[in-house]
Amino acid sequence: MQYKLSLIFILGIICSLSSGHIRLWEPPGRSTLWRDPRFAEFNPPMNTGDDGVYCGRILQPPVPVNCGVCGDPFADPVPRPNEHGGTYGNGIIAGRFRAGQEIQMIAEVTIPHNGSFHFQLCDELPESNDCFVGKPYLPITTAEGTFFEFPVVDSRPFWVNGTMRLPPGVSCRNCVLRVNYRSGMMGECDDGTNDYGCGLQQNFRMCADLSISL
Repeated sequence: MQYKLSLIFILGIICSLSSGHIRLWEPPGRSTLWRDPRFAEFNPPMNTGDDGVYCGRILQPPVPVNCGVCGDPFADPVPRPNEHGGTYGNGIIAGRFRAGQEIQMIAEVTIPHNGSFHFQLCDELPESNDCFVGKPYLPITTAEGTFFEFPVVDSRPFWVNGTMRLPPGVSCRNCVLRVNYRSGMMGECDDGTNDYGCGLQQNFRMCADLSISL
């Protein structure tokens, strides 16, 4: 038992030190708006750690249970920094689109470590985990094909440049687009073995504000 607990502890350290990071450039995430000159007039607050918003460094199960809606530490007071009304969630609309439109999507995986990421859209404000639960994953199309969960297989930092299809029939003055990246490091599986992607993993989130009309 002591050996098993030690192994789990070591695996947790490895995950925390080498987990993947992701940054959303298009549409730009709330914490990344300051990097985009198109939004300079709004003077968005700077977050130099905008690729590392990962649930307060707490490892998460496949369905995160103690992570902020947009990746902040769950224990932070609401609204958390990356949520609507928080430090970075100040209502700057990152893009205006039509329902069902295929829009450009650019994401930067700055420290890739397996796993995959997906996008969902919440049509309520303020956004909540309940709003995202059950929402379909948006299809991502790149030169490699179309994915509902984009696999992270490169061992070096890389960019994902493609398109994403917004849901038909969904409109909102301020929708919230969320990317959720679950890393796939070595972890303990349900059957007691260890394999990549099993057990608790780092979970990264970033939210962006969109306006969608019919």
